[in-house]
Amino acid sequence: MARHRGRLGIGIAAVAAVALVAGCGSGNSSAGSSGQQTSGTQTSSAETPQKLEPFTVLLDWFPNPDHISLYTAQHEGYYKDAGLDVTLQSPSNSTDALKMVSLGQVDLAISYEPQIINANALGLDLVAVGALIPNPLTSIILSGKQGFSTLKDLEGRKLGSTGDPVTNGVFNAMLTKAGVDVKKVSVISLDQGLVPAIVAGQVAGVSGVYANIEGVQLRDEGIKPVIFSAKDAGVGQSDELIMIAQKSKLASDAGYKDRVKKFLDALAKGDAKSQENPELAVTSITPVAKGYDAAQLVEMVDATIPFLKNPDGGFGVISKDRWQQFADWMLGEKLLEKKVDVSNVLDMSLLPGK
Repeated sequence: MARHRGRLGIGIAAVAAVALVAGCGSGNSSAGSSGQQTSGTQTSSAETPQKLEPFTVLLDWFPNPDHISLYTAQHEGYYKDAGLDVTLQSPSNSTDALKMVSLGQVDLAISYEPQIINANALGLDLVAVGALIPNPLTSIILSGKQGFSTLKDLEGRKLGSTGDPVTNGVFNAMLTKAGVDVKKVSVISLDQGLVPAIVAGQVAGVSGVYANIEGVQLRDEGIKPVIFSAKDAGVGQSDELIMIAQKSKLASDAGYKDRVKKFLDALAKGDAKSQENPELAVTSITPVAKGYDAAQLVEMVDATIPFLKNPDGGFGVISKDRWQQFADWMLGEKLLEKKVDVSNVLDMSLLPGK
């Protein structure tokens, strides 16, 4: 079952609306109740009972293999060892993370680099504190079953898309670099129907999908997927999943800052354990990842593990230079209203070892 892909993009109009809400909202709201919630129940390895502090993390979407580090940390009791009672909560829509963190309604959330950069341009009260998936996952996938093998094969044919402007901008740059005349490619906005459309042969390829998720599904469907990753294309690249916290509260509330640091320390252990033991990662995510075949879930976790390796150093580290390059690319593509200095939206001080 394909996941909703409209969530991948920046949603500029939606982010602007969130900015208006954040400007007049209260910073003391309680955690929202929308979406699935998963509270940590694993017994802590600590021998002495301790009072756990509640800590709510809003996911970017429903639990899936991209979240194995989060759920492995929970399964192994690392959050409880850190003194936290962590709830992993699904959102009701793709802009929940920006709104709820900016208003202080959740402690931390998972979002996307383009959204965070644009949110900063609009003055939202949030900051990126680390990368959960420190590599781009989004890709163009062609149907090898239909005989397509290069991006040039898209000329005169249909490409399914999420319809998101940032995603489309990245893929237009990929096509142009490959010598494709983008005017000869018919881009069709399919939103949730990307996988069914390519399986049915309605499109030659799909964009805005993940090699580690839809790539596995399409291979099992016999599509013989030919995958072109934004990571390998040398064009605008962004880290896929980013953890955000409320910027003003980190500066003013020592207790909140301490809880975020404890969470990141525990999550780093879950990330390392997932990479060390993929079978454990499968065990941890299986109870909450709905809609996936058991065998496929194993394949997806195995395909996800390499993307957890951070090219910029230790767990969670974000490259300021790479983010600035992407922000400048967005500005050049008229996807930002004004230039953004990414120093204002990055805070790596709470990561382990910092």
